[in-house]
Amino acid sequence: MLPGHGLTSYIYLSTPDGRAGWAQNFARHGYAVYVMDPPNYAVSGFDLRPFEDVRSGSAAPETLPGMMRWSNEAAWRDWGIGLEPGQPFEDTKFPYEYLDQLLASYTTVISSGEGGAVGVQKGKRSGGVGKGDRFGSALKTKALTVLLEQIGPAILVVHSAAGAVGTEILQRRQELLKALIMIEPVGCPTDRAEVNALFADVPILVVFGDHFDVRRMQGRYEACQETVRLVEEASGRSKMLHLPSLGISGNTHLLMLDRNSREIAARVINWLQNNQLD
Repeated sequence: MLPGHGLTSYIYLSTPDGRAGWAQNFARHGYAVYVMDPPNYAVSGFDLRPFEDVRSGSAAPETLPGMMRWSNEAAWRDWGIGLEPGQPFEDTKFPYEYLDQLLASYTTVISSGEGGAVGVQKGKRSGGVGKGDRFGSALKTKALTVLLEQIGPAILVVHSAAGAVGTEILQRRQELLKALIMIEPVGCPTDRAEVNALFADVPILVVFGDHFDVRRMQGRYEACQETVRLVEEASGRSKMLHLPSLGISGNTHLLMLDRNSREIAARVINWLQNNQLD
């Protein structure tokens, strides 16, 4: 299980109001669960030498790595909790009363020579380091490949910006994956030839919530719809779980933390079991 950009393994391990996280939900159904914090996150540890070099005067300040961290303001709107801080949607399933627990889990993302970071200020994305690799996917892909070589083949769960890591693994090392589960992801391919090559033997499940008008998810959703359609046309195994269409509304971008997270996990697990994926 790989979290989205600037989010940590916390989103799979627990919830702000203390319920069991997805890691526990899946483990109770017999899955051996691995949860990963990407190597370019401060919570994973990082190289202090560039900072020490600047402090000592042996390097200029502009040589420091780029850094970003999500803000409280960004959480409410970008994650779909509410329009403004302190103003939740009436139907929100997010336990916003305990939002401080989520904020405490945020980590700083460190950019490096390979793999970019993007600045976030008051909910707006700005700047960027690393052309063509806005979210540091290359570094995450390398680290995830090392883990999968040890434990794989495995079912990979990717969230948000980590969707690009999932498709990159498929392009490079398809034999390491049993299935790909994408939670409101970036990176659903829509080219027929590419989709056929990636998902001929690897099943894909995509999960989306609602409030797209606020969260700018419509484009991602439509791209993933096309991916699923193309896989089905090629007789592959794919499914889209659009939660509002299933009567599950008020979901945020962090749907694995919402109050109905166990119900959503059950639907994912049901798909895995129906496809004999264990």
